[in-house]
Amino acid sequence: DGQGGEEENEAKQKIEEHKGTYKDMFTRLRGLKAEIEQIQGIMEKQRTTLQKDFEAWFNLMVRQHKQQLKQQGGHTDPGDDALTPAASPKPVPPTFGGPGQRAPSPAPPPGNFGG
Repeated sequence: DGQGGEEENEAKQKIEEHKGTYKDMFTRLRGLKAEIEQIQGIMEKQRTTLQKDFEAWFNLMVRQHKQQLKQQGGHTDPGDDALTPAASPKPVPPTFGGPGQRAPSPAPPPGNFGG
């Protein structure tokens, strides 16, 4: 009967070890989830900014093209202008959230959890 008690104690010890591992992994998972949600929020904000910047650039290109057509004595039919690129567009540098701010740093390589 002593052997049965010993096996039971070993099993209980393993259960406790597994409980600790489970709690540690669950805590780590919760932290990663929060980090992922933060990154998703940043990505959505950057997507919105990129879309606004593109629309501003595109509208500028359309205005420049219309102006160029007027100067050359061409027509200004909005249906044609919206899809016709300017002869020599001057690119507008992208913005990253406001004056003086730089582009976000690249993401860390996969599998690097910082710890």
